[in-house]
Amino acid sequence: VVLFVHNTSRVEGEPYPELLKEKGFRGFPSLAFMDAEGEVIHTQGDRSVDGFNRSFAALDVLAKIDEATDDPAAATKLFLAKLALDKFEFEAAVAARAKLTVVTDEQTLEIEEMLTNLEVQQVIKETGRDRAAAGKKFAAMYADGKIPSGFAARSFFSAIMAHAEQEADADLFEQAMDAMKEALDNDPRYKRFYDQWAKTLEKLRG
Repeated sequence: VVLFVHNTSRVEGEPYPELLKEKGFRGFPSLAFMDAEGEVIHTQGDRSVDGFNRSFAALDVLAKIDEATDDPAAATKLFLAKLALDKFEFEAAVAARAKLTVVTDEQTLEIEEMLTNLEVQQVIKETGRDRAAAGKKFAAMYADGKIPSGFAARSFFSAIMAHAEQEADADLFEQAMDAMKEALDNDPRYKRFYDQWAKTLEKLRG
C-alpha cells in the first residue's frame, strides 16, 4: 500500500495537472483507493481513521476471496465487504442478503446496520433536494426501529426534522432533534444549530 497525495494548487511542473478530473472528482479534498494501475476502486466518504480501516479491510477481503466461492462463510464475508464498499444498490443488497446461508449473530447485526444506511442513501437519491419528502420516509423507518449510524444518521434525523416541522409535529421534531444532537456528539461547534432548532421547537409547541 502506497499513500499518494496529489496537489491541486496548479504548481508549475506538476506532473498530473488534470488528475482530479480524470479520476471523476470535482472538489477537494477527494479521497480514494486506487489499484496498481491507478484505477479508482473505492471512493472514501468516511474520512475518519476507523472509516479508512474498514475500507482497507474490506478491500483486502475482496482481494482474497474469489467471487465464485462455494464456501458459505466466505460468501458472507464477501457480501459484508461489498456492503462496506458501497458495491450494492439497496434492492440488490437485500436480494443478495437473502441468499446467504451461514451468518453469525454478530454478522447479522452488522448487515442490518449497513442495510439501513444503504436504504437511507437510496431514499436520498430518490427524493433529491426535497428533505421533507425524505423525512416522511425516514419517519416511517424510525417508527419501525430502523435507525442508521455514522454520517447517515445526520442526514436521516435532519430530514425527519424538516418533515416534522412541515407537519407541525412537535413531538417528532423533538425526538429527531435530540437524536441529531447525539449523532453530532453534542459538539459545541454546532451551537447555533441547536439554538435554531430549540426556537423551531418552541414555535411548534405554540
